[in-house]
Amino acid sequence: MFRRLPGIVHYSAAFFRQIPIRHASFDKNNAAALFSKLYKIPIDLKRNDDHPCRFYYFEHDGNKFEVQVNNFPEEAETVYTLVRDGEEIFDFDPLPSNWKLPTRRPR
Repeated sequence: MFRRLPGIVHYSAAFFRQIPIRHASFDKNNAAALFSKLYKIPIDLKRNDDHPCRFYYFEHDGNKFEVQVNNFPEEAETVYTLVRDGEEIFDFDPLPSNWKLPTRRPR
């Protein structure tokens, strides 16, 4: 039985089917399954200074994942896009609550 945890947003499979998937070689079902897996685990995001729109990144299972912030709502339907090894694979919104943003840099 699936146990709901307080303070964590839970998504249904129907929710994942409704989100547009942007990809070249990664199919929609695999992208949704991967995001569903990543969504459930705690992730400490790190600052990404390599790309102007991909502010955060993390590594998992030998892959580099970046969180791209889209130009919402003008050009994109969702706020974020998950990028795996340079390939945009999944659009999502909101940022999962168990993904911790890095602390702010001192000025």
